[in-house]
Amino acid sequence: IWILWNPATIDVYIVDFYAQYIHYKGNHYASSQTFHFTMVYGSNDISDRLSLRSSFTQISQEWIILGDCNVVRDISSRLSSFSPNLAGIDDFNSCLTSCCLDDLTANRCEYTWTNNQDANSRVWAKLDRALANTSWASKFPATIADFLPAGVSDHSPIIVRILDDTVTPKKFTFLNCWTNHPSSPDLVKTAWNKHVTGTPMYQLFWKIKNVKISLKDLHKRNF
Repeated sequence: IWILWNPATIDVYIVDFYAQYIHYKGNHYASSQTFHFTMVYGSNDISDRLSLRSSFTQISQEWIILGDCNVVRDISSRLSSFSPNLAGIDDFNSCLTSCCLDDLTANRCEYTWTNNQDANSRVWAKLDRALANTSWASKFPATIADFLPAGVSDHSPIIVRILDDTVTPKKFTFLNCWTNHPSSPDLVKTAWNKHVTGTPMYQLFWKIKNVKISLKDLHKRNF
């Protein structure tokens, strides 16, 4: 389990730790709010995971859980020729309901883990989650989890951002008038051809983002 944080934004210390998880307590400087969170690395053994979930029911403060739960929430969260463990899915969802936990708003990667095997044996699944209880949602209503492309691990790193709840991100809308501007084709081509390193999906994400930034700049300068 790896956890990194910005010491200018929050203060963090360990409360307790076990084989499958570490409990932390933190202080968010901007809001002067304290919070609790748990980093999880779920066991491959179902019985061990049951003991992990039973400990979650004991926490009632503002709380989030991050990491590899080693089970999906529904069939659509897994791409594979093998059937998922339906009993494990039902047990996991029952645990989340009893703890009043639900997924944070998530961006980027839909499937957070793959076994990296050949096509016939390949499995994609959303094993990693960012979960929050109702107390957290009341204290930090504008919290977003970014699931990044896998790097040194076969799991997606998770970045949690606590946003200012008074700021609402503007939706990006493509305007047809941009295509009529004489510099538009070269601008899009230049933005798309910027060098990006990483997995193919990561490169695609940033190429699209670079085009979006360039088009917004074109709009400000000319429209």
